[in-house]
Amino acid sequence: LSGFDTHADQIQPESNGLLGRQPELLTDLSQCIHAFTQDLARQQLDHRVFGMTFSEFGRQIRANESNGTDHGDASAVFYFGGKVNPAVIGSSPAIPEEVPDQAALTMQLDIRDVYQTILTDWFGASTASSPRWAEGKRIPLFRG
Repeated sequence: LSGFDTHADQIQPESNGLLGRQPELLTDLSQCIHAFTQDLARQQLDHRVFGMTFSEFGRQIRANESNGTDHGDASAVFYFGGKVNPAVIGSSPAIPEEVPDQAALTMQLDIRDVYQTILTDWFGASTASSPRWAEGKRIPLFRG
């Protein structure tokens, strides 16, 4: 699944954000993850699989002149699997009425903390083996 670098035609302006390339991509992503997790559940393997979506860059808040968004600092990460904590981690950002050009969201989580949590809580790596762990924080990704 590719095409998320939507510098143009991300949405159709008159559609209130419901039509365009971005809604199509997110629908495809949602349907793919749903089919995958349903297949795992049917095989009773969902508790053994963890998945996540991640992008190496976020998007700007404000659309550019081509009805797309340029690279930014923060983005959403989606986690899925039978042992994933079914909660929103973080909070909805406060976006002002007037958004300056090239304004970016502030990251709420350091992706290094996310990966460190996955290494220790999912793969069982020792926290002693990572100098990052002393500085970082555990993210509540997994349940029991």
